[in-house]
Amino acid sequence: ARALLESLSVEPVGGHALAVEAAQHYRSLRASGITVRSSLDVLIASFCIDRGYALLHRDRDFEAFERLRGLRGWPH
Repeated sequence: ARALLESLSVEPVGGHALAVEAAQHYRSLRASGITVRSSLDVLIASFCIDRGYALLHRDRDFEAFERLRGLRGWPH
């Protein structure tokens, strides 16, 4: 497991631009009647959307991002 983890790239996450984008995604989902339970999920989804990454997940919060915000999901 350690060798696999060490083979993955590490990318910095954060900053003002990501925070603003995450807030926009959150507000858009709220306007659609969806409340994301975790602010960390909002940041993760926003990061993946911005970078064009597919997200392997097992979390229903990300399904709304897939349907409404363009997240490329890869559900487990």
